[in-house]
Amino acid sequence: MAGAEIDLWDGIVREAFALMGLDRHEWPWAAIIAPALNNRNPGRGLAHKIAVGPLTLRPGSRAIKRRPRQVPWQVPPIAMGWPVVVEGTAWYRGPIWSDDQLAGMRQATRQLYRLCALLTVVLDGTPWNLELVPAPGPPGFIDVPDHLIDPDPLELSFNQDPIEIPDWLESSWSVIEEDGLLDRALSAYLEGAQLRTLGHPSVALVAFSACIESLSTSHSGDPCPKCGEARGSTDRFWGAIRNVLSPAELQQRGDPYERRSRTAHDGTLHGFEVSYGQIHFDRFIDRNDPLYFMVPQLSLVEHAAGLLLVRAIQKLQRGETGAR
Repeated sequence: MAGAEIDLWDGIVREAFALMGLDRHEWPWAAIIAPALNNRNPGRGLAHKIAVGPLTLRPGSRAIKRRPRQVPWQVPPIAMGWPVVVEGTAWYRGPIWSDDQLAGMRQATRQLYRLCALLTVVLDGTPWNLELVPAPGPPGFIDVPDHLIDPDPLELSFNQDPIEIPDWLESSWSVIEEDGLLDRALSAYLEGAQLRTLGHPSVALVAFSACIESLSTSHSGDPCPKCGEARGSTDRFWGAIRNVLSPAELQQRGDPYERRSRTAHDGTLHGFEVSYGQIHFDRFIDRNDPLYFMVPQLSLVEHAAGLLLVRAIQKLQRGETGAR
C-alpha cells in the first residue's frame, strides 16, 4: 500500500473513531533505564542524544550510585551507572486510565524491554534495567530522581566513559519488528545476561543457548512431532558458534552445550549458585570446577550469542535472506 493510501485510510479510521467518541489520543511518556551496576563496564554512559526506532534516548544528568544487591564477588562495595532517559509515544482511545490506555502502557514497557536488550548487546552482555517506569509528560520533563541515588557515600565521583554507538543500532528496530524469531532471540539474550549478573549462571547458559539455537537455520533431522521445530539442536548450536568464533577461541572450551542440557533436563547447577557466589579456590582448576564453567564456558557462549545477534541484524538490514 502506497503512502498516500495509508494516509487516506488513517484519516478515515481516525474520523470514524472520533464519531464514535473513541478518538485516538497521544500519550507521550518518559522512563529511565541504566546498565546493571557492576564492574564489567564501569562508568559507561550515553554521550549524546540518539534515536532508536520510535524512541529518543538522552543522557541522564547524574550517575546512579548505590550498594548493589548482587553476588558479592561480582561487584565492588559501591557501584554506579550512568542512566539514560527514554522518551516515546503510546496511543489510547477512550477515557483516561481506560483499558486502552493501560494497553498503551504495556506497549511502552515492551518497547523499553527491546531497547534494554539491544543496549545489552552493545555493552557485550552488561544488562540494562528499567529504573523508572514510563510516566506521562512532555519531552524533557523527567530527569534522574533523588531516590535512584544512594546518599552514602556521595563523595565518590565517577567519570563517564561514552558508549560507542555501533552503526547498526539506530536502524535495527524495524528489522527486529519484522522478524519474530530474532526478537525472541534478543529477549533470550537479555534474560541470560540478567541471570548471569544476578548469580544464576547455569540457567543463564540455557538462555544464551536458546538465543544461539534460535539464530541458527542450519537445521538437521526430522521436525519434532510436538513443537514442529527441526531436530539436531546440538549441531545447530555448534554450527552457529563456529560461524562467529575462531578455532583458537574454541580451544579448551569443553562442552558447554552438554552442561546446558544437564541444567535444562535434570536441574544440575555448574557454577557457584549453591554457595551464593562465594568462590572457593583449589590449587588446581579442572574442567569440573565451577570457575572453569564460569570463565571459559559461559563467557564463550555469551560472547557468541552477542556476535550472532549483531550478525543477524546486519544481514537483515542489508536485505539478505536465508541462513543467519
